[in-house]
Amino acid sequence: MAPPSDLEALRARRIFPGMSARESRILRSWLAAHGAEWDAIDVEARLGAGKLLAPHFDPKFRADWEQRTRARPDAIATRAPNRAVIVEAKELATSEAVWQVQGYRDLYVAEFPSHEVSTLIICEEAHPTAVAIARSQGVQIIRYEIPPEEPLADGEEAPPP
Repeated sequence: MAPPSDLEALRARRIFPGMSARESRILRSWLAAHGAEWDAIDVEARLGAGKLLAPHFDPKFRADWEQRTRARPDAIATRAPNRAVIVEAKELATSEAVWQVQGYRDLYVAEFPSHEVSTLIICEEAHPTAVAIARSQGVQIIRYEIPPEEPLADGEEAPPP
């Protein structure tokens, strides 16, 4: 198994789609520690159905809107032949994060029923209730300590507070 061909480019991203700067740092920490364990990592994946607009809207606008309103996990990492992990990055993991990543799992399984799917929350802090619920639901939580002065990405300084 070779690491994803775009792993270094992913690790160099300043901000990932739909994520804050701190969440992006957390995802980069996970990519550095675990990215090479996967064949591919998709940070722009969409799952499930989107909102369909009425037929009187322009067809291109309708298609774009349907795509934009589909669920978007922070990352989906896959490994052949049929293994996947759905990753959600949070500054503070709460119970809501557990249900969010489990919902993404259900949508993924509906599209790829033969895949073995696990769920992962990566965070700086985790609420004790979230940890207990995650444990009972089989959701892994990995906590990363990220110094506030750490750059947003290689060669880029964090903005002043």
